[in-house]
Amino acid sequence: MRISVTKDLAPLKQQAKVEIDQEAERTRLLFITPGDGQAMAYEEKRSEARAYQADPNIDPAEIPHLVSEADVLGITVAEMAQMILDMTAQWKAVSVEVERLRIAGKAAVDAATSVPAIEAAKPDFGPVRAMANG
Repeated sequence: MRISVTKDLAPLKQQAKVEIDQEAERTRLLFITPGDGQAMAYEEKRSEARAYQADPNIDPAEIPHLVSEADVLGITVAEMAQMILDMTAQWKAVSVEVERLRIAGKAAVDAATSVPAIEAAKPDFGPVRAMANG
């Protein structure tokens, strides 16, 4: 008599996908400040930087984040706008790679048919994390 025991992989797959999302967020946090409010501040700064770039003679009241931060840092509004736009471009490259790894990892977990395959499906965020130091 042969007994076949199969392990229900669904809970393991769900946990692996949670872990992938957590690793993605830990990686993102090497590049950004956490929090919904901070994310909204970043978006406001990007919007203001783009508005300034489109019209350097814009009313300072329309770009209060830029004006305030430039003043605190002792730089021009133009320099502040460029700095924000440069950081936005850098973040976009990081964000794209983190999302690629996250989505591909979760798809690989879904396709996994064994516990070792689930573990092997988890992506390595190390190369992206290394970008935070360089």
